Amino acid sequence: MTKKIDKVLFVSTLYYPNKGGIENSIKEISKVLIDKGVECHLVCSDRNNLDGQVLDKNETIDGLIIHRYAYGSGFLSLFIQFFNAFVLLYKLNRNNYFKLVVVRSFLPVLSARLAGFSDIKYLVPSVVYFQNKASSSLKFSFLVKIKNKVDIFLQFFAYLFSDVYVFAKPVQEQVRISSLGIVKPKILNPGVNSKRFKIASSFDRNKIKIELGLPIDKKIILCLGRFAELKQFDLVIKAMEDISEEYYLVVVGEGPEKEKYIEIANSSRAVNRIKIFPATDKPESFFKVSNIFMMTSYYETFGQVLLEATASGAKVFAFSRKTGVDTAVEDIYSGFDNLVKYVDDQSVQGLVEAVNDFEFDLGDDFYSEIDMFIHNYSWGKLVSDLVSSK
Repeated sequence: MTKKIDKVLFVSTLYYPNKGGIENSIKEISKVLIDKGVECHLVCSDRNNLDGQVLDKNETIDGLIIHRYAYGSGFLSLFIQFFNAFVLLYKLNRNNYFKLVVVRSFLPVLSARLAGFSDIKYLVPSVVYFQNKASSSLKFSFLVKIKNKVDIFLQFFAYLFSDVYVFAKPVQEQVRISSLGIVKPKILNPGVNSKRFKIASSFDRNKIKIELGLPIDKKIILCLGRFAELKQFDLVIKAMEDISEEYYLVVVGEGPEKEKYIEIANSSRAVNRIKIFPATDKPESFFKVSNIFMMTSYYETFGQVLLEATASGAKVFAFSRKTGVDTAVEDIYSGFDNLVKYVDDQSVQGLVEAVNDFEFDLGDDFYSEIDMFIHNYSWGKLVSDLVSSK
């Protein structure tokens, strides 16, 4: 780090026990800073998406000092979140001097600015305009459509009131377009924790399989993430009926699509080769036993799980851009062709053919490319770049 930082503030809508790329990035970035002796604080809501419980107002997790505001509910929830976050941020700003403020959600950017913070670094997780565009074929209620429009408007102002950063070049372009050309964000490479996510020995792999109740003699296909419509894990579950018997599907996560996934799995002829797990604090266990990681999202700005899957030795299968998906996969794996297999048909049948036609002989080139790929991604380097960036 090129300048002295002694106190950092993170702001986001959600944090643990909620699980996702945003929560993981805050955890890893704060860990780097805390290990350097920096005092780290986080302002987030008290919402727990896993079980609906209200979280404690104050808590410390792994050295990160957490301050929570009431999330709110109903039609005015957006305003309630904005106001409650503003009040808490205003109090913190009066009693502390934070030399770095990192925000991961657009609404808290506005709350922080109103609370008096001026030097705000906004790490954009997704671009609302393009996320809504990718979901345009879905049927939404009138109120949801109005909220989506409001979110686009609010994120536009979040761009204007902060220094904007993204994790991939396609997202940089999306921000430029959605900000009407006013903002061109800087690109930061995220990191991967190589101590947690690494290739397991055959002994350790089989040991973890036994612990998870998975068959030792099957190749594992993994889907891991929030059970949301845009992830399209249902396509993989349906595909298992016609995917070779040598494969076993593991689906890990929580979310609104959970009951749908369970219903599809239970009615499948391949039900004995499908297992659905709840969200986990130890995703590394699932990555270590996986042979294939499925990236089936139709919209994904980066996908932290891609780094974790590759670091753990799994082959990534992803829909190619020509199928209509809006993801950063092809940019992330540019120059690393051995690490990913593109599926050119965004359908159940496309997945079936891609897996069944794949010859599972990865070879030395695959593992040497993993080493080169992971070398580009370090949380420590991200922190240094973020602190030194103007």
